[in-house]
Amino acid sequence: MATLRSILTTGKRRTRLLCVLFGGLIFVVTALQIWNTFHLNNTQGIITDDCSITRDSLVCKFGKAWDTSGKHTDSAKEVKHIAFLKAHKVAGSTVMNLFMRFGYSRNLTFVLPKNSKNVISQHGYLNDRDIHPQIDQGRFDMLCHHVVYNQSAWQRYLHKDAFYVSIIRDPFDQFLSSFHYFRKVWGVPYLHNITGEFPMTELLRHPERHEPKLPAYSFTNNRMALDFGFPPSLFDNPLPEQITKYISYLDSSFHFVMIKEHFDESVVLLKHFLSWTMKDILYVRQNTISFYRLHHDIQPGDRELHRQRAPLDYALYEYFLLRFWKQIRQQDAEFHREVLYFKHLRGSVETFCRHVFMKDIGVFETNHNQWHMPFKVTKEDCYLIMMNENDFSVLLKRKQYPYLQPTSESRYGPKRSRKRTPRRLLPPHRPNIFKEPL
Repeated sequence: MATLRSILTTGKRRTRLLCVLFGGLIFVVTALQIWNTFHLNNTQGIITDDCSITRDSLVCKFGKAWDTSGKHTDSAKEVKHIAFLKAHKVAGSTVMNLFMRFGYSRNLTFVLPKNSKNVISQHGYLNDRDIHPQIDQGRFDMLCHHVVYNQSAWQRYLHKDAFYVSIIRDPFDQFLSSFHYFRKVWGVPYLHNITGEFPMTELLRHPERHEPKLPAYSFTNNRMALDFGFPPSLFDNPLPEQITKYISYLDSSFHFVMIKEHFDESVVLLKHFLSWTMKDILYVRQNTISFYRLHHDIQPGDRELHRQRAPLDYALYEYFLLRFWKQIRQQDAEFHREVLYFKHLRGSVETFCRHVFMKDIGVFETNHNQWHMPFKVTKEDCYLIMMNENDFSVLLKRKQYPYLQPTSESRYGPKRSRKRTPRRLLPPHRPNIFKEPL
């Protein structure tokens, strides 16, 4: 007792003991939370994959530990007409891969850019001169490439029953990612030419020195709002009542707006809206930057300045974030369990796909459970899941417009007269359109 009293009354020892006790308490609470999250009262214990070696190949059957409440049957009619607004630097490339895989496997038609692999227009509306024509003069099934939103323009090319969907993210994080990507990767002049130790802070403090005069040519001035087609007058004079009016118009136009910060919840909810399968929404992250490094350039006051500079983006994000959570609350209690299942399934499939190219490890198999029918992920599936948007766009273009394939005569025949304008051709066919991501 005397020793204990001495420890408790000694300053340094007392502080050390309290730190140890507090740290131990945090560890125990964290461990219990992790156990409770993954156990989920499952009588079969911790989530596991049932893997076995068959003829020197690894075969995994996933999902057995989750099979606790009935079997799933894919009975609803899947939605095949999609209008996806691909905004900049909001995880749009990852979502785009879902739509391109779905359409490719079902022979659907896409609105495809004529002058670029992955961009219809950075600052203009959908029009004939920027896209390849529909072969049978009908309407396209899917749109998922970059183009500014305009409802009347989109309706001219898409089916009347198209499902309108997009994705947004926290405006400052979107700005941060966009600034670094278009400055360092694309070398956009107005961003690349900003000098100094903290160029992003310089742009926020003095946008009049650097931002393009026309907002349509900026990647950092309310860019999400620009992609969503906000009226140009609001960029110069952001009147609250006019902003609210346009967001109400978007609310009536878009069936679903995903949130990047809650990506897995978004894609599972998308699966429900579209009546797709669990395999259809599997993904690996596309076109990402090591985001933790970007935060080293943030200076005190940058976030507050950006909120002042980007009122349209913040109004857009805050409105649809609230609508997103309203849609989440309308789901039943099993929705969150399904999301947790999907997180584990997706992570296992990504691990499988990142190793399948290095050696023969068979296929990834899933069990029949309450969320999906059994399915397999093969090496060919992994090619598509991991294919970047440029290569996938070329693949779709080759399939949808085979007449654009270069022929031996056009490649090696006599040169055309200079007076004739040669027809725009795709790059020469590569032996393997699927780039192995190693």
